[in-house]
Amino acid sequence: MLLTSKAITLCLLIAFSIHFIMPFGSFARELIPGLNKARLSNGLTAIVKENHRAPVVAIQVWVQAGSVYETEGEKGITHLIEHMIFKGTEKRGPGEVAKEIESVGGSINAYTSLDYTVYHCVVPKQFLNNALDVLSDAVFHSSFDPEELEREKKVVLEEIRMRDDRPKTRLSSLLMETAYKAHPYGLPVIGYPETVKSFGRKDILAYMERRYRPSQITVVVVGDVGASHALAGIQETFGSVTKKEPQEFTYPSEPRQDVPRIAMEAMEIQEGYLTVAFSGLPNFNDPDVPILDVLAALLGKGESSYLTSSLRNRLQLVHSIDAAAFTPAGPGIFVITASLDPERTQEALPQIFHEIFRLENEGILDEELERAKVQVETDFVYSQETMEGEARKLGVFETLSKNPHAEKLYLEKVREVTAQDVQQIAGQIFRQENISVVMVMPEDRLPELTSQELAVMVQEAELLAKGIESDSLSKRPRKYLLLLQHWCFQEE
Repeated sequence: MLLTSKAITLCLLIAFSIHFIMPFGSFARELIPGLNKARLSNGLTAIVKENHRAPVVAIQVWVQAGSVYETEGEKGITHLIEHMIFKGTEKRGPGEVAKEIESVGGSINAYTSLDYTVYHCVVPKQFLNNALDVLSDAVFHSSFDPEELEREKKVVLEEIRMRDDRPKTRLSSLLMETAYKAHPYGLPVIGYPETVKSFGRKDILAYMERRYRPSQITVVVVGDVGASHALAGIQETFGSVTKKEPQEFTYPSEPRQDVPRIAMEAMEIQEGYLTVAFSGLPNFNDPDVPILDVLAALLGKGESSYLTSSLRNRLQLVHSIDAAAFTPAGPGIFVITASLDPERTQEALPQIFHEIFRLENEGILDEELERAKVQVETDFVYSQETMEGEARKLGVFETLSKNPHAEKLYLEKVREVTAQDVQQIAGQIFRQENISVVMVMPEDRLPELTSQELAVMVQEAELLAKGIESDSLSKRPRKYLLLLQHWCFQEE
């Protein structure tokens, strides 16, 4: 039977649909022009964003496997698996996974976080299918050779040792274990020497079976490719893995903090490092997160931020200072970090608290608010300058909120933040009982500060920010009183 040109075209369209669309079922859809999301029949999620500004493509595999999912005896196994994924598969020997990507001019790497593990590479666009094949082979078919495992355990143990030699890393670890008393966020992602030494191939395979299921994995592709071509490539390489239902997991909670906390460690260093943190922040998906990011920008992002202009530029109490809202999948914290001379700690802390409470009690100028919102949006946009950065944003929004398009909604909410929003949320989180102060200081130069003294210091700074002098403040040495009042009431 002869076919007309119209019939031939219809047949081709049907064949195209069967090859490119049917594997994804009714879940395949274009969220916005150029951004596509599909669910494979085995449960794996595929995200493809067309971006034709350069002839390259970024491929990332996001696995819902972070340290938060580990049992008591598995501390550090997620990170060790990330190391082992590139150490050989059933058809690629040790070193061949990375070599195959690098041989076409690409790069490949991975990282482990609290809530997820990410395997990522960037290649010239014509090698997209090669990269998908390499990554799917590594993620689903790693051999976990016992000899390679023993060698890699030594590498991780050396990483643990080296981390203890870095003051900023020590500060971060001390902060997390101080702020999180029950939640696994308080435990190091890299694990402990005793747990890392104990892992065998059987332990790794058991963890892989729980967390490395297609239904708990998202593949993100961003670059100079057609969506249909990329989706077909993902189906061909990742779609053949057997379907398994997602593992049930109840996210841990953290009890409400009710008293100030303080922790210090000494190292052989010259400069001091200080963090002031406030617990009780919501998670990644809370509608207040854009407000928290604007609050952090007001306080500690840029030369004209409150903390930088006051503590570093005007009073010269710190060498550097920054603020950030940490809002992961679980409970978050608001963090202010500074480097300073250890002897200035007792002077810097009251001023940090004063700037915090001043923001809550005094009016926020329109130009200050606008600057902070522009800072947040600029940082967000700059983080997507590369294909890899754009893929990372899509991956984190899909993994934590199940909506890769939520990044656009986030920016819209940032633009809508008002001064009243910022002051209201500041009043909610900047509370005396929520505070943790952690320090890493030079040996023999640790400040003398108890949690009780910290509580009094915070109370006094809050009262002074309101223009009220307390009884406890009036009993302080006159030198301290004059200095604190000078800082708090000096015109900028």
